[in-house]
Amino acid sequence: MNWNGKEVETYMKEKKYIDTAIIPLLPLGFEEEMKTSAAQGEFISLLSMHLEHQFKGRLMLFPAFTYLKSEEKGAAEKRLRGWKAAMGDSGFQYVFF
Repeated sequence: MNWNGKEVETYMKEKKYIDTAIIPLLPLGFEEEMKTSAAQGEFISLLSMHLEHQFKGRLMLFPAFTYLKSEEKGAAEKRLRGWKAAMGDSGFQYVFF
């Protein structure tokens, strides 16, 4: 299921059957890293959409977690742990990044 109004409504009705969350990780770099970041983002987006298509009705594909490549490792990891905790509190048993 995708992160949109229609499918979130379906998720709310069928919550007990959907136990997996997928959160794509998208790096964001500037200058020389921009082209590489864009290619990595494109790849992970396509892969995530393919997974959602294959397992439709069994998982929820969330918006991407975007982070700066220049960001301190600890800061991005802290935000990511917060996302994972929120997913667990919402009933997702499995969270994949």
